[in-house]
Amino acid sequence: MKKALSILLSVLILFSVFSSFTAFAVETSGKCGENATYELKDGVLTISGKGEMEDFSEDLSAGKRRSIWKNNTKITKVVVKSGITSVGGEAFVNCTNIASISLPKTIKKIKYYAFQGCSGLTKVTLPEKLEIIGKKAFEGTGLETIVIPKSVQQIGDTAFYRCKSLSKITLPDTVKDIGNAAFSQTAYFKDENNWEDDALYIGKTLIKVKKASHEVYKIKDRTLTVARKAFEASDKVLKKIEFPTSLKNLPLSVFGTFINPNVNEGKSYDVFIPKSITYIINDYIVDTGGINSVKVSSKNTHYDSRKSCNAIIETKTNTLIFGCEKSTIPNTVEKIAEYAFYSVNKEYLFIPKSVKKIEDKAFKDTFIGTIYYSGSTSDWKRVKVVYDKIGDKEIYDYKYSKSIENETIYTAVKYYHSTPIKVKKLTSGKKSFKVTFNKLGGAKGYQIQYSTDKKFKKYVHKVTLKGNKTFSRTVKGLSAKKKYYVRVRGYSVKNGKNIYANWSKSKSIKTK
Repeated sequence: MKKALSILLSVLILFSVFSSFTAFAVETSGKCGENATYELKDGVLTISGKGEMEDFSEDLSAGKRRSIWKNNTKITKVVVKSGITSVGGEAFVNCTNIASISLPKTIKKIKYYAFQGCSGLTKVTLPEKLEIIGKKAFEGTGLETIVIPKSVQQIGDTAFYRCKSLSKITLPDTVKDIGNAAFSQTAYFKDENNWEDDALYIGKTLIKVKKASHEVYKIKDRTLTVARKAFEASDKVLKKIEFPTSLKNLPLSVFGTFINPNVNEGKSYDVFIPKSITYIINDYIVDTGGINSVKVSSKNTHYDSRKSCNAIIETKTNTLIFGCEKSTIPNTVEKIAEYAFYSVNKEYLFIPKSVKKIEDKAFKDTFIGTIYYSGSTSDWKRVKVVYDKIGDKEIYDYKYSKSIENETIYTAVKYYHSTPIKVKKLTSGKKSFKVTFNKLGGAKGYQIQYSTDKKFKKYVHKVTLKGNKTFSRTVKGLSAKKKYYVRVRGYSVKNGKNIYANWSKSKSIKTK
């Protein structure tokens, strides 16, 4: 027995040594991108090749592997050779002994969580052609100063958050998009001398407002950019924000500060985009129920709200970037952008045939009763619909507030060759009326509802028409010289159950 245990123990020790050797071999060299390789020698990690580095993720369902170097304490220096264009997401998380990083001019992106938690990193020179600094890219590092190159267009949420020694920040006027809390809890952020009237600026960018003390807040002159969620702490105070004529870059979340009806006593507010705005960041508004209207200045050359659509459209690309409960989609719109209708509640939505592409999460957590499309089923199949194949819920039933089997907008359209149903004509007859309505492509039938009550709360009657070939009906046996209110809706059939479209607007008729 003792001999058997001795042999087993020897095998386990050999296996452990072999496993450690294998792991060590994997760590020292290999691939880290389609055309990128790495080598770790004497604490120096060198990355060579061309193109982007691989992105890593702890969430394996995203189709990525875990980082090769996460929590590695052997790495003291990272050298990225010319030709590599990005630093991969989550690449060096918690590599606490990294003290030096050498990045080439070819780097354009430092992606999400790239150097998060690298507490030994006290300085870095960012390359002059860098365009994007991702979410949490340098969060929790030991950086003391940072100079953002003029080439950078975007800095992600919490990119430098909790860099406790970061006391000096150089931010050029060219950065268009500053993420939420990008510089929060840094030494610069905590230094009261950097705040003016409870507002923190870096250069010409408004980073944060502690808490507005008045209902109207005026952003100071010469400001070019407002950071995402800059007014987050003022949601129960603000009623209006006044923009200077110098302002160019605007996140829509600034409006979310005061349009939330749950915060501001059910009041409604207008969203107005002035002529000076050249770049809008749709960091989405969680509750759009408080929006009364959306309008873009007619003098703005980059965005518009054509045909009084109560939406924001990028003029050059005909892309709808923001919509609300009261929005319509004009028949000149070609693309619906990411988060355009995020968390919007609509009884129905009409998508015109002009739409050629719908971005991922354009209808994320949207509550819609009925979706109409003006083209055919074959036209719809040609629309490029980008969606997360992992299965995020997007479209919800408007009436019952529950998911329609995880549907994306791609499968939620029920009626084709259609505009929202309406009563086209009402004709009075002797103790009767005749109602005529428009066809819904894809409908399996229609319901006609009539009542002497304008609100359809009592004395309600209905007539059901099966099939999709009859679009009028004469209703008889009514009271003479009586006023009736009439409305119509279509229905489709799914899993043996009728799925009803929204009711048309009612019209009234007086019988003879």
